Amino acid sequence: MSVGSTRLREETDIIRAGCIAKGEDPALVDRALLVDVQRRELLGKADSLRAQKKQISESIGIAIKSGEQPNGPKVSQLKGQSNWIGAELGGLDAQLAEVTGRLEDILLRIPNPPDPGVPVGGEEASQIVRSWGNPAAHAVEQDGDAEAWVRKPHWEVAEPLGMIDLAAGAK
Repeated sequence: MSVGSTRLREETDIIRAGCIAKGEDPALVDRALLVDVQRRELLGKADSLRAQKKQISESIGIAIKSGEQPNGPKVSQLKGQSNWIGAELGGLDAQLAEVTGRLEDILLRIPNPPDPGVPVGGEEASQIVRSWGNPAAHAVEQDGDAEAWVRKPHWEVAEPLGMIDLAAGAK
């Protein structure tokens, strides 16, 4: 799961620190923010043009209902404006698809920040929070006898217990 553009805008410093903690380039955050601004500007322009086109379409309907000829000069002018806006929208939609693709690519490369309670670093930064049971590596050391505990493969444990039948499975 990638960091979303909304979270990127709201928690920029946290996500930048997370990139650093996970060894990624924090400049990805700044690039993503720039591309997000471009995307939002294009969305605003496209929405504005769609509203204009809708208003012109309504004006065409009103003009025809009020008695204007469908092929008359007023209606033709409105249709021309609508066609021009449609062509502009096509170009904006293509730009928007390209910018959105770039943004998604960058966002996929930005890691989610680590939980604040998780230590940052390699094996040396690890902390044992709790443990239970008797780890296999310590069982031999505690008994002092190497024969006291021997690790066995699962089939040697399961077959005598009747959990699997290797001979029947081989048939």
